[in-house]
Amino acid sequence: MSTPTTPVSSRASTPTPDLEVVESPLYKSLLYSVRSPGALTVDAATEKNIPLENNPRPLRTFMNDSAEYWVDGSGSLLRMKFPARLDQVNGQYSRIGLYFNMPSTGLDVTILKRARAQFELRPLHESDPLSSHYPQEALDCSARALDTLVALTNEVEDARNASVEQTRRPGVSNFWRMYTEQDRYTFLVQSDLLFRDLPDPRALTMPHLSCKDIGRSGGLLSPSKSKKPVAASTNQAEKNAGLAQLGDTRVDSPDVRNEHGVLLNVNDYRTKLQDGDIVEVEVILKLWNIRPPKNVLPNSRDANGSRIYQLILRRMQLLPCAAYTKKAVQALHDPKGKRKATDELGGQSPAKNSKSSRKGHDIFDMDLGTDDD
Repeated sequence: MSTPTTPVSSRASTPTPDLEVVESPLYKSLLYSVRSPGALTVDAATEKNIPLENNPRPLRTFMNDSAEYWVDGSGSLLRMKFPARLDQVNGQYSRIGLYFNMPSTGLDVTILKRARAQFELRPLHESDPLSSHYPQEALDCSARALDTLVALTNEVEDARNASVEQTRRPGVSNFWRMYTEQDRYTFLVQSDLLFRDLPDPRALTMPHLSCKDIGRSGGLLSPSKSKKPVAASTNQAEKNAGLAQLGDTRVDSPDVRNEHGVLLNVNDYRTKLQDGDIVEVEVILKLWNIRPPKNVLPNSRDANGSRIYQLILRRMQLLPCAAYTKKAVQALHDPKGKRKATDELGGQSPAKNSKSSRKGHDIFDMDLGTDDD
């Protein structure tokens, strides 16, 4: 796997955290998260776990679409779990507002079929306001996620563009977004489609009668003659009227949970997800290969088609999380601790260690077990 160049880097040295920080719920939650099963550890980001051969690949039967997906070394769908920071204010690509960010001109069923929530996340960084509560492992894991995504993208682009002239290469929409002026990257994470069991827009009908038809209809109109398909209408009010026929439609809320592990409704995102919130996010990696549209102009952006890289949300957990903190505290009393506090607190003398609160340091001795414990 090639080595990407990104502006995200972890701290050169690991300073000793003070006891107040070590005991904070955020510190414990982050440490639990990056040591729990599924976290993007150093081993999880290796070529052994994410093989380059035959990756990404179509999974039509399993995923029911024509996109390509990354799989892990065992052939299972690859999942990446890492900590990050919500960027809802400064980010240009966040889509969690009212009405699912549909156009202000109105809603219609055709648009609802494409509605998704979209989250913009920043890798954790030592310049963040809460960085004193970040374990070094959390900083490393977050930076590793961006490095891995850049490296995987580079591998695909290098292989598929090897014999293609520069002017004939497809456009690329990356897993991340770049802000040149702020000199930073963000992750772009999308939910699955939000609405299920939507009616076929072609079958939706509504009464259609103009003012000039008043008195000329011959009396009570039959449904077959008085209606026309909503999808064929060019009038936005008529399109909106189709929303009244969504009785069987349901909203699939993505697995986004608050600090107590309670599932958040989609309409609560704007108020309960705040800029700068720390989250644990789990995603799958997806690649769409888009052919050039018909009658495309030779010099247009899509003249050669495009490749669209997507991070699809599987789970997002707000941190600190009460359950994570509880498991961390429980681990303090687990005699199977794998690492000694003195190893993590390198630089302190045994005398200073003996004077420190053992409760504050035992967090480093955690044997985390599994998420099902």
